[in-house]
Amino acid sequence: MLIKNILIIVFLFALVLNPDSKDKEERAYFYFYKGKVARESNNLNSAINNYIRAIKYEPSNTNYVMALVQVYFETGKFEKAQKILETNHSSFKNETEVFLLHFIQGIAYACNGEHNKSFKKFKQAEILSLDLPEKDSTILSHLYNNLGCEKILDQPVEWTPTLEEHPHLTISFKVFPRALVYFREALIYNPDNEIALKNLNFTKLYCDFSEENLTIKTIQRTDIDPHIHNNQKKDLNISKPSQPPDYKIRNIPEKTGQVVDILNKYDEIVLLLDISDSMDTELEIKNSTSTRFDVMIDLAKYLASNLKNEISLGVITVGSDCETKPDINFKIGELSREEITERIDSLKIGGFTPLNSILSYSINLFSDTAAKKAILLCTDGLNSCGDGNTCEIAKYLYNQGINIYILSFLMEQNNQKEYSVFDCVANISEGQIYEIEASTGIENKTIMFDPPFYSLLIPTENIDTSYCLQQPRLRCTLPCNPTFKIDN
Repeated sequence: MLIKNILIIVFLFALVLNPDSKDKEERAYFYFYKGKVARESNNLNSAINNYIRAIKYEPSNTNYVMALVQVYFETGKFEKAQKILETNHSSFKNETEVFLLHFIQGIAYACNGEHNKSFKKFKQAEILSLDLPEKDSTILSHLYNNLGCEKILDQPVEWTPTLEEHPHLTISFKVFPRALVYFREALIYNPDNEIALKNLNFTKLYCDFSEENLTIKTIQRTDIDPHIHNNQKKDLNISKPSQPPDYKIRNIPEKTGQVVDILNKYDEIVLLLDISDSMDTELEIKNSTSTRFDVMIDLAKYLASNLKNEISLGVITVGSDCETKPDINFKIGELSREEITERIDSLKIGGFTPLNSILSYSINLFSDTAAKKAILLCTDGLNSCGDGNTCEIAKYLYNQGINIYILSFLMEQNNQKEYSVFDCVANISEGQIYEIEASTGIENKTIMFDPPFYSLLIPTENIDTSYCLQQPRLRCTLPCNPTFKIDN
């Protein structure tokens, strides 16, 4: 822990002294990454502080704002969540982001007991949902569940000593039919929304409603099929690796098969192999001492042999002098698998790490077709030649339809700066990071936190049902009791 803290302090000090590292976006992502790591470790106060720093450097980034709001929710700081949303509302620009802003504001108000404001925010989100370019049935299901919940909770607080020894909600009988319609609408969008189903059953059982009372109509949508669910899993058509070839491969870490499986869903893959001097560092794989370079070479040969035959491969090296042409530079389909293996086997180590220039150039190695494309980068460090922003390059490649996967020889706990860049590259290109560790093999180290969808659950404790069928107004205690549901 002491070494980790010293490394972080040294890096931050370097940010101040080195004018070449004063890129606000890079600083912002570094703090955002630190916040995600802290949140994964359940160090929520540290996560909050780092997210605040990230927003300071890049206040227009919606993801940073939503990450901070999410931790505020998890720590019960709903007023702070409201404030950060109000302060940074201009960060939410397109239709989808503005819809999300109103939806999350509704949650913040609801959890803070301001049910009238919450219901209005959810209604605004419902109206905005009409113009969304892409409809997500999962989040719309949560929206209608929350509308039903807030319709019930948006009632005056009264004092009735004969019923309770503390203030309680007086609920109008008339709100239940409308709430019931909202819950049913939520289940049309997603029949698996357990919270909406529980709220629906509670509402139906609370009083005896006849079908003729359920005539209230919600906003009509004609441009979405509510029976299509975005969270259905797709068949990835993952095939088992074939038998390895006759040539000798010794340095294959445990669980390499998971990388083969994930890459087998692509049509074209370019291998970026780091041959810089630092790859000469020793490590132990399967009780045998090798270098990072040797392990990478054997991994590349293993992939060339075990990926599906239908996949076209290209390969390029990252190393030598900064201005020198790559030792290997072959386009997709230019060499056979056997020829790729021979070329990889002849590589020599040495030089710097011109990662940014090679990563930018790699787009030229793919075909012009609409095939599914990926880059697999095997490396132990960051760009050491020239300028440029690695994350921006990754974003450009992703916009051209290319996902980036990273096999890292560095350990996350000792290399936070490197991992903040790796994490940015993997997330922005919808790829993943795999860490190569001698004792445990290959581990997926990608950290992905998407803004969660929240559904409110109507509390069922301390509810007096004795007046339900005898009076037009019911009295019961219904505190705000949100249930957080995260859909990955």
